[in-house]
Amino acid sequence: MSQSTTAGTTLHANRACSSCAAAAKGRIHADTKDDNIRQAEDNIDSYLTADVADLEMIARPVSKQQWRQADDATTVVSEALEADIVSHHGHPSNDNDLLFSWLANTVSKKSKGKQPKDKESSIYPLFSLFVRYVATQLERQRPSGLQRAITVNNSFDVTIKDSESNTRPDIILECADLISDSPGSSASAQNQKQSKMASGRAKTPEKKSQFSFKDIFAVVEAKRSSSDSAVREANIQLFQYTREVYDKQLNRRNVWGATLYGNTVRVSYFGPDYVLSSAAMDLLSASGRRSFIRYLVNWSFCERHCLGYDPTIEWMTRHQCWKISAPTLTTGKRSKTAYKMHYYYAKKVVISAEHMFGRLTRCFLARKTPPANKTDLEPENCEYAIKDAWVESTVDAAVDTRDEISHLVAISDALKENQQVDGMYPKIVAGGRVQFSRGGAVIEEDTTMTVLRDLYPLLTDESNSIVKNRIPFRAHKRIVTEPVAMPLRNLESGYEVIIVIADAMRCHGAIVDGPRILHRDMSMGNIMFTRNRDKTGLKGLLIDFDHAINLDRASDNGHKERTGTGPFMSVNNLEKNDNPRSRLDDCESVLYILSWIATFGLKKSIGINPKIVPNSPIKTWDIGAWTDIAGHKRDHLHSEETFELITKGFHSEFDGHEALYWLITKLRRCLIEHGNGNECTGTKVLVKPKDPLAITQISESKSDPFKARVAIADDIYKKIQEVLDEYA
Repeated sequence: MSQSTTAGTTLHANRACSSCAAAAKGRIHADTKDDNIRQAEDNIDSYLTADVADLEMIARPVSKQQWRQADDATTVVSEALEADIVSHHGHPSNDNDLLFSWLANTVSKKSKGKQPKDKESSIYPLFSLFVRYVATQLERQRPSGLQRAITVNNSFDVTIKDSESNTRPDIILECADLISDSPGSSASAQNQKQSKMASGRAKTPEKKSQFSFKDIFAVVEAKRSSSDSAVREANIQLFQYTREVYDKQLNRRNVWGATLYGNTVRVSYFGPDYVLSSAAMDLLSASGRRSFIRYLVNWSFCERHCLGYDPTIEWMTRHQCWKISAPTLTTGKRSKTAYKMHYYYAKKVVISAEHMFGRLTRCFLARKTPPANKTDLEPENCEYAIKDAWVESTVDAAVDTRDEISHLVAISDALKENQQVDGMYPKIVAGGRVQFSRGGAVIEEDTTMTVLRDLYPLLTDESNSIVKNRIPFRAHKRIVTEPVAMPLRNLESGYEVIIVIADAMRCHGAIVDGPRILHRDMSMGNIMFTRNRDKTGLKGLLIDFDHAINLDRASDNGHKERTGTGPFMSVNNLEKNDNPRSRLDDCESVLYILSWIATFGLKKSIGINPKIVPNSPIKTWDIGAWTDIAGHKRDHLHSEETFELITKGFHSEFDGHEALYWLITKLRRCLIEHGNGNECTGTKVLVKPKDPLAITQISESKSDPFKARVAIADDIYKKIQEVLDEYA
C-alpha cells in the first residue's frame, strides 16, 4: 500500500472516529435534554401548587414602614397607568403609546376577552413595556423606601452563555442593585442601570448580546394562548431555567419566576419543597394590572432576602470572592438573640445546588482571612469546607434529635482515639442555623416558617385542599468543617475510586459500631477524598450526616421517610416501606455509586461512553417515580444474569475499569446472594406455593429478601468489608 493510500486510510479512519464521537456527543446532549424535560414534568406534578391567594405577601417588605410605602406606591402607579390608558387617543407614536394602545384596546367591546392572534414573540415587547412603565414611574416619584429598579432588557429569546443546555428564556427580569461584577456578570451593565436610576432617563435599555444566569432575577416564559398544553410547556421551560439560576447563583435561597399566556400573567415562587403559583392576573383589566403592579413594586421595595437572596453570603468586589458568615458552634440550642458570627472567604464551590428541590446543598472551600493574592483561595490553600443546606428539622432546635452538628460532635468524641479512621470524617469548627435581620433590629433564624411568613400556616395545613404535598419545616444551616476535600469526579482512576470508597466504608463501620450513628445518605456527593500536595496520602472522607439517625434511639429508628439521592437510594428508602433500616441500605447505595462511576466515568477527559444510549438500563435509576426506580433496581440486582444488563454498559476506556467491575460483581454477590436460603437471596418478593397435598390449605405469604437479610446484616457487612479491603 502506498504512503498516500495509507495516509488517506488513516485520515478517513480519524474522520470516522471524529464523526462517531460527534454523533455520540449529540446523542448524549439530546438524551440529556429529554431527561431534563422529563425531570421538569415530574417536578411540576410533584411540587406545583396553583392559584395560591396572596402570594405577593412573601415579597412584601418586612419593615412595616417600607410595607406602607410600597402600598402607597402601588396605588400611585396603578392610578397613573389607568389615567394614561383613559387619556390615550389610540395613535401610538412612542413606546408608551404602544403600551396604552394595547391595554386600551382590550377594554373595547370589539376585543374584550380575546387573546392576541399574533405570534408568541409579539407578546414580549408589550410585557416589557409594562414592566418598564412601572420602573419609570417609581424613578420619577422617588418614594421613600425604594431599594431598586426591576428592569427588563429589550433582548428576547436570548442565548445564555453559561447555560448547560443552550436554553433560551423568553424574557429576563433583572434587579439593578443586585447585578455585580462577580464571575460571569457584567460590571458595565450594573453601571448603566444605576445611572439610569439616577437620571430618570433612558427608559429603553440597550440590547445585550450575552446573558448569564448569574445576572437573572427572574425568568418569564410566554405563550400565545392559555391552553392546557401551552401552560404545561411554559411551566416546563420555567422549571428548567430556574434550576440553572439555583445552580449559578451561589447566594440564592428562593427564586421568583412568571409565566405569560397572551394577556394573563402568573407569578411563581420556588422553594425547597414547593412551587407556589399565583392566581391569574389579566392585564386587560384594572384589577389584574394592579395585582401585577403590586408584585413589581414589592420587589422594588422589599429587603433582599424577600427576593430570594441570602444576605449572609456577600460578593466582595475588591477581593473577587464571597464573604460568608457562620454562627459559633451551637448544638441543640436555640437563642432568641443573635449568635456570634465568624466570617470566611471563599471562591471555589465543590458542590452547587444542581437540584432545585430538597436541601439545596452547596459546599464552599474557604479561608478565615481575606485573600491577599489570586492564589490564596485556590483549593490547595483553603483550610475549611463550608456546607450550606436547607435541612428538615424541628421548629425547636433543642428537640432536633437528628441535627448534623450534634452527630458530628458525637462522632468526634467517640472516634478521637481511633487512628485508623482519623481524617476520614469531618471535624466541626463552627455552625448552626443561619440568622439575619428581617427588616429591623430583630434577628431571626432562616427557616421555612420565616420565608413563607403569613402563608406558612395555610400551606402546611394538610387539610387544606390547595396543598399538593406536605411542606416540611426546614432550617437553613451552615456548618464549617475541616479538612478540605475534593469530589469523586476529581479522582484519576478506578483504582483510586476503590481506595476512597473502602476508606469511607471503614469509617462508616466505625461510626455505626461506636456512636451508633447510621448515615442513610450514601451518594456521589457525600464521599470525598483528600491527598497531600505531592499527590501521596490518598484518603476517603465520609461527609453529610443530615439524614443520619441514632440506632439506639427508638424514635429515630421509627422513621421510614424517603432519604437520599435517587440513583443511589436503597430499595427500602425508595419504596418507603416498613422494612427495618440497617447498614445494608448504605452498602446497597455504595454498590449503586460504584456502578454509576463504572458506567459514566469520572472526568470529561475520559470521553463519552459509547455504550450509553437513550435506553441504557442504568438510566432507569434516575428517572420516574420513586417506586418505579425501586422496581428497576429489584429487577437488575436479582441475579447475576439480570445484573449483566448494568455491567454490559460499563465504560471500558479508563484506568482500573476491570478492578472496578470485579469489585462491583463481588459486592453484589455479598449483598444479594449471601444468605441462608431463598428468603435472603435475590431481590424479588417470593410467593410460597400452596401445598397440594395438605388437607388444610395455608394462605399465600410473601417474603421480602431485603427484610429477611436484616437478621444477618452484621455477617453480610463483615464480608463486604473484607471484599473492599481485598481490592483496596
